[in-house]
Amino acid sequence: MERLLSVVAGTVGLAVLVWWLLRADGGEQEDGWDSRLAEGRGKPKANSSAETLDLDDLDEDERRALAEVSKKGYYHGRPKSQAAPAPQRLSGGAAPEEAPQRRAEFDEFQKKWDRFDNDSFVGDAAK
Repeated sequence: MERLLSVVAGTVGLAVLVWWLLRADGGEQEDGWDSRLAEGRGKPKANSSAETLDLDDLDEDERRALAEVSKKGYYHGRPKSQAAPAPQRLSGGAAPEEAPQRRAEFDEFQKKWDRFDNDSFVGDAAK
């Protein structure tokens, strides 16, 4: 039954595809998707949602920034890069021998939760 249903669905899909490709009007509609693609109107233009800016409200600095954006197409407003000093090299000494090996040795919060790994503590807490 499932095989028959999948064969019927595939056949119907193929028939619809062939009909769509071979319809009498050549596939173009009056103001449909095909005509918009042929005219290059398939995607919205980048400036279709542009807003006009009232230049009367801008001060001199804002007008200069706007002129830079109009000229270059972008504005970052960052200061020029300055040379930075080279990073200091650290001496490659070995770690001290008495460094703690477990986090619970220096972290009280971890020590609190490590107690729950101890079966006797869990048994006493459950009582």
